[in-house]
Amino acid sequence: MLKNVLLTSLRNLARNKLYTLINLLGLATGIACFVLIGLYVDHERSFDRFVPRAEHVYRVVGEIDTGSGAGVTDNGEHSSSMVFGLGPTLLHDHPELIERQCRWFDLQDPQHTLKVGDSLSTNKLFTETGLYLVDSTVFDMFDHPLLVGDPKTALARPGSIVLSQALAKKYFGDTDPMGQMMKWDGSMDVQVTGILGEIPRNSHITFEGLVSFNTILQYWKNIERNNWVWNPCWTYVRLKEGISATEVNRIFPDFIQKYYPDFLKDQIGHELQPLVDIHLTSKLDFEMHQNGDARANIFVLTMLGRTVEVKALLTAFPELSRSKGPHGPTLLHHANRGGGPAKELLERITSLELTETKLALP
Repeated sequence: MLKNVLLTSLRNLARNKLYTLINLLGLATGIACFVLIGLYVDHERSFDRFVPRAEHVYRVVGEIDTGSGAGVTDNGEHSSSMVFGLGPTLLHDHPELIERQCRWFDLQDPQHTLKVGDSLSTNKLFTETGLYLVDSTVFDMFDHPLLVGDPKTALARPGSIVLSQALAKKYFGDTDPMGQMMKWDGSMDVQVTGILGEIPRNSHITFEGLVSFNTILQYWKNIERNNWVWNPCWTYVRLKEGISATEVNRIFPDFIQKYYPDFLKDQIGHELQPLVDIHLTSKLDFEMHQNGDARANIFVLTMLGRTVEVKALLTAFPELSRSKGPHGPTLLHHANRGGGPAKELLERITSLELTETKLALP
């Protein structure tokens, strides 16, 4: 029985070649669009979710109200970055809430020079992007893999740098880069202590090299304690199990009153921003990279993908509406005149449409 139904379906398709071709092309195009849109949406939603316990990781963000008097409209500053001492001080004062903290700092310059060794030769001097000073906790918090080196010690000492595989190859070729000296920005000596594994690209942070945060603290010895104004460090915290962002947000008013200078105490505010929301929703001042507000776009694309899928199916399955299709009226006429059981008719229609669908799929 099934064989006969299948043969009948194939004959109907072969009898109406042009109509069948249009149906197949429409269905194949619709499926392809739906799959591509779905893959893009899944990719956008996957950002930063590779981070261990990503739902417990947040970025500390701030708002400074710089309005000065009645009738003055000033949006102030909505900052994605914090002062140097916020992360370590928050961890020190509230270990019951905060499990880890990690700062990222690019010296407020997206480009830096790297040079091999201490010589004056410029044969191996290049300008790079994606170089950051970071705390040694970066490997624990963000789970960036090291192919070579110990993640517990690679960035613990001042003057340590870990390189991407691409940078290691660029500067050292086939020579082992471990232990080699480099000059950063023409003034700071750094030693290669690790080679990064594959760096996830579905992250709002993109980088090619990481330098120990302690390197800069050698030069600015008291900046964590004495500076509560300049805020160039992107600061991330991981909360302890069972602790909510709301609980941490409650301690910020007292924290600000304790540490910030008097002229800022009544103007500044802090809150936690979920790590997994940054790529799709964050458009604060001083972002590492432009994120924008893509959540609405993702919703539109999702709905568009579903609409394309439904439209493709309806186009390819005109048997559902017998106003279309050169062979459709024959089947309905057959049914209306009692020319065959309803079950047989349904089997034929289903077989015909499934055959079209199979032919449309790659």
